[in-house]
Amino acid sequence: MEGCLVRAFLDASVLINLLKSDTQTEGKVGQLEKSFSFYTSSINVYEVFKGFYMHEKHLEIFSSKFDILLRNITVLPFDSECAKKAAEIYSALRKKGKPIGEPDYMIAGCALSNGVNTIITGNKKHFEHIKGLKVIVC
Repeated sequence: MEGCLVRAFLDASVLINLLKSDTQTEGKVGQLEKSFSFYTSSINVYEVFKGFYMHEKHLEIFSSKFDILLRNITVLPFDSECAKKAAEIYSALRKKGKPIGEPDYMIAGCALSNGVNTIITGNKKHFEHIKGLKVIVC
């Protein structure tokens, strides 16, 4: 069935909201999963784990919950093709005077270099000016 679905990339903001059991995010992602197969990157996994370690109160609970969530998402590695695409995005946005955060170049580069042209995020402004990337706000 996955072959019939459009590929969509889940940003760290969405992953975090899912881990927090945010009902609005759960509802939106639940609707989207009828049409999309979900991907994320090793960079997003890093961002989520970084947050766990910074807020150690619920590390064990969230870490276990995250492991379960990741079983249903394809995690794409950040490789040399991702780096090349990220650098291209960096250059294009800097030339337009629309820079974004460093990890976001890498995240978008990873998605696009792997043929994932839709990103689901809570931060539209991080990705809205990237050519070829459709943004769904969640």
